[in-house]
Amino acid sequence: MFSKENAYHHLTSLVYPRGIGSPGEKIACNYINQLLKRYGIKVNNQVFVFSKIVDSLTRILPFLAGVCLWAFTTLFSVHSWIPICLLVIIILILLSLSYLPTQIGKLHKINAKFKSTNIIGHIPSLSESKNHIVFVAHYDSKSQTLPIAIRTLCIFILVLSLFLIIFSHLISFLFLSYPFFSVNQLCGYLSLLSGLLLFTNFTRNSSFGASDNASGVSIVLELARVFSQNPLIHTQITVLLTSAEEYGMAGAFYYMEDITDLKLNTSFINIDGVGDNSPVGIVQAKKNIFSRTGKALFNEIVEKADFLSLPFVPIKTLTGIGFDHIPIASRGFSVVTLCSYSLKMVLRIHSKRDLIDHVSRSSLDSIGRLCEKYAKDCDLNKFQDL
Repeated sequence: MFSKENAYHHLTSLVYPRGIGSPGEKIACNYINQLLKRYGIKVNNQVFVFSKIVDSLTRILPFLAGVCLWAFTTLFSVHSWIPICLLVIIILILLSLSYLPTQIGKLHKINAKFKSTNIIGHIPSLSESKNHIVFVAHYDSKSQTLPIAIRTLCIFILVLSLFLIIFSHLISFLFLSYPFFSVNQLCGYLSLLSGLLLFTNFTRNSSFGASDNASGVSIVLELARVFSQNPLIHTQITVLLTSAEEYGMAGAFYYMEDITDLKLNTSFINIDGVGDNSPVGIVQAKKNIFSRTGKALFNEIVEKADFLSLPFVPIKTLTGIGFDHIPIASRGFSVVTLCSYSLKMVLRIHSKRDLIDHVSRSSLDSIGRLCEKYAKDCDLNKFQDL
């Protein structure tokens, strides 16, 4: 049975900066390896090399977007159809990029020189495997120059400005009294300022990463103990502790590219950013902006949470949110992410305030019991179907 005390103990052993290439990352990697081997689990370490180009693009692209929007408002200071057409084309290009999440994996190979490690533990079933469940959590951490609230505000301003510029040009054709010049100019300067701020958002290694994501790792490690001591009959369990998630989900992309024997009956449960007493966020992943994957898995997890009387919020997210489920969903596999539905947590992560004080045993217990019940019920159903 899942033990919240064991999970909390693992948490206390992992709360320190664990940035890529740092001593903390190596300590965490050694701790996870030793623990899984102590449980008698066969462990495989996938060493991979990646580029930090995705991290750089998260700064450069918003900056370029801000400059472009400012340029549009400067060059087209009177209403015109030209910026409308150009901005609509940009929106269509961005929407089309949502069909290419696997291309992010290719970016990691450009000038790849940073090394990290995925840790994979295999727990075979007692009899022939009819099902396969992979519990996922990333063990790296990061901090950033700007608080996440400011980053979110800047992105919101860029998106709002883009649509407002289009709207202003359209409405100015209909209403001559519309203050086009003032609105246009305001959008331009706010976009430029937002882009400049996001360009200064450098990645650091000063976060203790309690919620993001020592909490998720601690739950997966305790699930590894539970199922290694009590293997399921027809369900194979894999625990996947990824690294470099904070650099464009590099570890998860590498895992999905390197593993060729996964079958489509494999279900993934990604645990990221949990630990406070807020409702459990159950995130249904998207293969792209118009196509979801793993609807049946999502419904089953919601059903289990309801059965356990856990407070939860179903979330149907866009592809762009940076969870490890993106590389998995892009390959067509069923995956959900469990997180905390908490604004306070969002404001703490990627900062020095992501401390163990904000993580509760009861929250770890809720997520752990939910995952345990899903796996056991899934195995029971498979057994009854035979």
